Amino acid sequence: MAMEGPAVRADGRGEGIARADSARTGAAAHKDGGTRGVGEPWLPFWHRERPIVGLHESTMSCRRGMPINLRASRLRPTLEAWNPEHDTWPRLEHHGIWVNRNVLRRAIARELTGASVEAGVSTQGYDMWSVMDEPTLDERPDFWRLELVSRCMTTNTDWQGEITKVFQTLQRIGETQLTTGCSMHVHVPPSREGNSYKPEQLHSIMKAVAYFDRAVTAAVPPDRKDNEWAASNFQKGSCAPRYAELYSNMSSLTWGPLFQEFDRIRLPALIPINVFKNKYVSWNFKHLGSECGTVEFRRPPGVKDARSALYWVAFTLGFLEGAMGHDWSNMKEEKTHGAFLDLRIIIRGGLKRLGPSCAGIIDNMDDIREEKSQPTPATRQEKEVIAAKKREKLDKESNFAVKVNSRPSTPASASASS
Repeated sequence: MAMEGPAVRADGRGEGIARADSARTGAAAHKDGGTRGVGEPWLPFWHRERPIVGLHESTMSCRRGMPINLRASRLRPTLEAWNPEHDTWPRLEHHGIWVNRNVLRRAIARELTGASVEAGVSTQGYDMWSVMDEPTLDERPDFWRLELVSRCMTTNTDWQGEITKVFQTLQRIGETQLTTGCSMHVHVPPSREGNSYKPEQLHSIMKAVAYFDRAVTAAVPPDRKDNEWAASNFQKGSCAPRYAELYSNMSSLTWGPLFQEFDRIRLPALIPINVFKNKYVSWNFKHLGSECGTVEFRRPPGVKDARSALYWVAFTLGFLEGAMGHDWSNMKEEKTHGAFLDLRIIIRGGLKRLGPSCAGIIDNMDDIREEKSQPTPATRQEKEVIAAKKREKLDKESNFAVKVNSRPSTPASASASS
């Protein structure tokens, strides 16, 4: 599969700054003008224009955790200069928290636009970067929350350069910080034109998710290895019992029985109903049951620079493209989990098929890295907080799903997400 272009969206809430939450990034701003992260952002929409592995066009959205702390001395002049219609900073400063959040968001959007990255404070259309508020984000004393959402970009343009410019702008106006729980999510739908994943493509992706589950866990840092917001797809409670049992018995049964079960699924919408019913897993298939139609990678950690963001985007795109282009019949008689070296080969092969704009990313970052540190799971108290947040999110559509679904000319009217 080939994804060509990213859109970045930073959501504030969940797995971000305010503790190990789900996976949206947010940034909180200091009340005297500075900002500090409180959540997790994400890089949304990628879309390719030429067919690869049967995909005529691919769209990717990616969440990246990136809480920021912007020094007042650098941001304040922008706030004072902002004067939409009648309001000025001195006046707005006394209108309460809501107004101050608005001022900060508009100021950051203005800085990005001034750096030739068009930005606003609404995600309507995903045609520009958006600096958003995220109500579910835990806001720290004296700081304001916010989320950063990218526009839709194609990989046959300089998407790497645009993401880099966004981070450079944030670093120029403030200091970027990460907090516990900050993370990055990557969403990959098959098309912006309403096309859906083909069953055989999803079969290959699920086989790769199973075969490389341990290898992918080894690729993420300690706090993402055993995470309440991005657990293993085959951990207890993450998938239906019969799939979990076949996965657990693989060492005696081989991968064949599990792969055969995957191949029996003829409708993509049945995957989140009958296989992976939980969205808080490493590879989330829940959106296949909606117009969005994405496969979401929730495992990446929060990032505070472009290099890290590009790395996890490349990791996700390479994995999915590599999975769909692989002949899994060669693995069905095996009784061992995929080696980390083989994961590297799959990802590098997938990126190569995506073309010049993606092929060299990993090479420039010293290859796929293995994190050998032991997992650092949440404490009992932290798990209770996370459980409460999950209950709060239950049955609540995300900003991305609602906004994308309102786009008449994109997967919105043909798709939705997180």
